[in-house]
Amino acid sequence: MRDLVMSPEDQRLAKERGRRDGTDIQKDRPRSELVSLEDFKGWYHREKSHLPSDIKFQYIERFVRQLRITGEIDAIECALDEAQLEYIREALHVFYRPVPYAGEAEILRAVNMPLIESLVSYGCFELDAELLEMPEGQKGVCLLLLRDYLSHITPVEIILIRSNSEGHPLVYVPVFSGFLLCETVLGLGLGMMDDVVLVGKLVLIRDTGATPADDGVRVLCEGTTLEVFATFREDELQLGIGSGDGLNLINPMFGPAAAGDAETDKAPLSLRRVDRKKYLPDGESGSFFRYRPWA
Repeated sequence: MRDLVMSPEDQRLAKERGRRDGTDIQKDRPRSELVSLEDFKGWYHREKSHLPSDIKFQYIERFVRQLRITGEIDAIECALDEAQLEYIREALHVFYRPVPYAGEAEILRAVNMPLIESLVSYGCFELDAELLEMPEGQKGVCLLLLRDYLSHITPVEIILIRSNSEGHPLVYVPVFSGFLLCETVLGLGLGMMDDVVLVGKLVLIRDTGATPADDGVRVLCEGTTLEVFATFREDELQLGIGSGDGLNLINPMFGPAAAGDAETDKAPLSLRRVDRKKYLPDGESGSFFRYRPWA
């Protein structure tokens, strides 16, 4: 493991010694003193005082970053992401449970769940990001990706997709990730059988490492919690965004309608439902958009 991590430094040292004193690097492999085998033993041993804050640990971080670039540890990090997601979802479910009744009608019955899941789970919606300052010749699309509707809590990702008319590859800029928390379900059994209306909260976090200056896109992305009124249909998602401390944070992505209040008569946002394979050929989401500033 030490030789894998320190391969660049060892190779440079071998070339220098080979030129300087004719060392046979095949028989006597030089090893850089920047990080030794004892350093590794110190990092691994529970009784040692070595810490990752040790400046030598930067070589470990470099090695891990390279593995991320090549995708060699994607499976490991995907498993970690899934475990973390389920842990957070279970914790949120303790505090956010939907109301099972709307007036006298019982909403959350087994007969209604297939419709809810079919319209909500793994939905993909797009909206032109008109307020973003894009380079000349480029346009931005706000993509809202949902994962599975489970325990009435749905993981959400908001991604900016930059494109141009010259056929260059799409540029994906992760902005927010979070959860759509359902507190009330409306519409089912009330004469709107083709609609699923979720009333609750949209909790957005910036756990991707993105910053306002990334990729030239000036988007504030600190995180926020918003009241939402979401109507899911076969061809669209109508999103009414209400109060919240960070409402202005998503304004560049969702446009001027996002600045409205749920109690006003402003029309809700209308996001087009699209096949996620339009933007993701393999249909993947989630940890696929792990932010990698070193790539």
